[in-house]
Amino acid sequence: MKGLKLKANLAADATFTNNRNFEVKISDQFRKNSYNQLTLKNDKYWAILQEYFLSYDKHFGNHALVLLGGYTSQTFNDLYSATRGRDFASEAPELRYMRYAGSIVALAEAMTEAGATMRFSPCLDASTTLLRPLLAHRYVQGRRFIKICRRS
Repeated sequence: MKGLKLKANLAADATFTNNRNFEVKISDQFRKNSYNQLTLKNDKYWAILQEYFLSYDKHFGNHALVLLGGYTSQTFNDLYSATRGRDFASEAPELRYMRYAGSIVALAEAMTEAGATMRFSPCLDASTTLLRPLLAHRYVQGRRFIKICRRS
């Protein structure tokens, strides 16, 4: 159909990190609890963006009809975990693994997800040579906002 345009944008962003830290045992007169420990941290973060826009532009004589609609959604996700092992019998590099720890503690485990969604209801301009402002409704997590959109 002449004058009808569809545009889609998709994007993804991801970060994956793994941290490993071994602290050796230091015995001195200032430390009451001297121990060695291994800390493992794992973080996986990803975000996904989706945008879809549909427009229709029809000109006839001194009149114009413009329709615009769209949908945008973005989600953010984070998966995190941390574990600590203490009291290793040996600090030899080949024995710095959790299976050799005297005690193991799960420090944190978390999964978070957040997102926002916007829907643009059709914007309509049925004017002659005047450029009238158009209204669209935007929804962000259930709240409604008004947006002005203009013909370009």
